[in-house]
Amino acid sequence: MSLNLLSMWAEVGVVAKLVLLAQMAMAVAIPVLALATLREGAPDHRQRGLLSIAASAPMLGLLGTAVGIIHACNAVHALGVLDPRLIAAGLAEALSMTALGLLIGVIALWVRTRVAAAGRGQG
Repeated sequence: MSLNLLSMWAEVGVVAKLVLLAQMAMAVAIPVLALATLREGAPDHRQRGLLSIAASAPMLGLLGTAVGIIHACNAVHALGVLDPRLIAAGLAEALSMTALGLLIGVIALWVRTRVAAAGRGQG
């Protein structure tokens, strides 16, 4: 499984698709919240929104990790053979979800820090 979102989308289960959709929604919300905050003088509720994204995106990534590992274990259990090729797709799914969640969280935290600094005239 590659890090290409379209190929990942075709290979993952329903829960993993929900996690991916939530992560993509968070990624879209980051610039929207940042621009609205900068235009309106950095209201606290929008900064809290950025902090919420920064905190919850990695948690969604961990949920995706658990789902990917469960898929890998189910593949091994279904065939009764421990073959690295069986678990590779599930592990790739797990690690991709984690990486995406961490990336979104780090970006949201960085944007929130920059928005807060700009609101204080330090930006």
